[in-house]
Amino acid sequence: NPLDRFEPRSAELRFADLAILHGYADASRTRYQYAVHSPQDELLAEGTSSRTILSLEPSWNRFDYVVVSLLPQRPNLDAKPILVYLRPCEESWTTIGLRRFD
Repeated sequence: NPLDRFEPRSAELRFADLAILHGYADASRTRYQYAVHSPQDELLAEGTSSRTILSLEPSWNRFDYVVVSLLPQRPNLDAKPILVYLRPCEESWTTIGLRRFD
């Protein structure tokens, strides 16, 4: 999974797709499947986006942390999702862990 540089800011999570940054993949043919879960594995949000920015809902700060699953999708890519663990702090979020499966 080529996703990296996870940077929570205010009400969003920004990330980089290193394959696109280094010219190995075409941004116009890439989508990102995402899912956000509570610590109790309750699904909070899911969808697909062409952007490397994911909105973080203010209501999620009631949890100790949330788990964001991100999976890039494009032709000829067989990747596994990466899990990004985020904890609310004051008026933003902080990354507290990453889990890579490949």
